[in-house]
Amino acid sequence: MKQAILLISSILICFFGVYRLVTEPLSFIPVLFALCGGVGAIGAILRMRQPERYSR
Repeated sequence: MKQAILLISSILICFFGVYRLVTEPLSFIPVLFALCGGVGAIGAILRMRQPERYSR
């Protein structure tokens, strides 16, 4: 469940950054949002694919 929330939030951050890149002049903050959201989404996908090693 936590991984799904992480994936959704990362995708939203990435989409927000890409949207701001498309609609506004080039700025540092939208690039940062797009990159961090993309890296977070990739990390969440990889984390969801690996088996649970530790149960809490």
